[in-house]
Amino acid sequence: MLGLAACGGSDSSAASAGGPITYADWQMEGAGRGAALKSAVEGFATSPGGGPITAEQIAFPQFQDTLLTQLGGGNGPDVFNLTVDDFYSLQSQGLLADIGDVVQRPSSDFIEPDRYAFVDGKRYGVIHSVQNYALFINKELFAKAGLTPPTTYEEFRVAAATLTTSDTFGFALRHSMSDEAGWWYDLSNWVYGFGGRWSSDDGTPTVNSPAVVDAVTQFADMVKSKDHPYGSDGATNRRMFWENKLAMMIDNAAVPANLLGENPNLQLEVVPVPFPTKSTVIIPIFTVQNVDTKQPEQSGKFLNYFLSQPVQDQLTTATRGNILATSTAPPQDLLAASPWLKTFSDGTKDAVLALPTGFETNAAEFRTTVLREVDQVITNGKPVQQALDDAQAAVGGLKR
Repeated sequence: MLGLAACGGSDSSAASAGGPITYADWQMEGAGRGAALKSAVEGFATSPGGGPITAEQIAFPQFQDTLLTQLGGGNGPDVFNLTVDDFYSLQSQGLLADIGDVVQRPSSDFIEPDRYAFVDGKRYGVIHSVQNYALFINKELFAKAGLTPPTTYEEFRVAAATLTTSDTFGFALRHSMSDEAGWWYDLSNWVYGFGGRWSSDDGTPTVNSPAVVDAVTQFADMVKSKDHPYGSDGATNRRMFWENKLAMMIDNAAVPANLLGENPNLQLEVVPVPFPTKSTVIIPIFTVQNVDTKQPEQSGKFLNYFLSQPVQDQLTTATRGNILATSTAPPQDLLAASPWLKTFSDGTKDAVLALPTGFETNAAEFRTTVLREVDQVITNGKPVQQALDDAQAAVGGLKR
């Protein structure tokens, strides 16, 4: 945070063409993929027209609050990444620069979710990457138990129970307010997988619909079961997985490279989430420019550097096929070595934004309102229907 304040809050008189800029993200600490992302960012320093750049890592649970604190005061990083809900929230507050005249690549080069980077016809970001979700399987633990990957929800729960021993848990997910943003994605996967949605296409909240009630009931039952490490967070779950202490978790397309970076011998398999429907969450991550950057020219150069074909090709390989801004296909040898890439690619067809339709600019408030009620279900035994009825009434009063 001190680094962000120092870089973003420098006196404008000190700014000059080619001056140093700061890039902020939450993904650069992990081995494998994280290291590749940081290397690509820092490569701007030696690129044609580039210059000094500092790559700042901020933990995901604190990322939004840190940025709001800095940006609200006219400070903060020059260029940074945002999840889609934070993107719309910060754009509505006037904190993101219109970069329509900055981006040099033609629109035909970008993947289809690039459309989400526009608000009222103006471009406020570019796709950094797109992530969707699938079920991660520890093949070693499954083989020892004589199990095959589950294809139905019933098989999934049986596998979780069978694979829970004195040394391992069968399944883990995020489930506490201290891990709020990540919890929202995990809960949304459950809701979408059971056929629910947070709102209808016209923006009417559907928080207490039968499908959502069913999903939350099953979610809470899993969290409170002996097959799940109650109180764990996302970082702990991933560490348990690569240490062979966790048999299954639902996670996104960015994670396999991180897991294998920590444990190259991990026997990983990725399969579709075995819920009643195929829908999972999709998360476009945007790279944006601070509207108050003291280095707009260098910030713009960085955006175009990151979108350049050599960097996009480099990252496609280094991140083991992560879906990036442009239509860059992974090489065939990478597809052969990373078969889960097809699982994630196929899953994008049925994936849905975690943003409730009609609440794009106050998604965080919607999210917190719902999660606080689900937290009451988990921690205090509040009946699911009552909790979701209360959440429905509360979000119905939010300004849209």
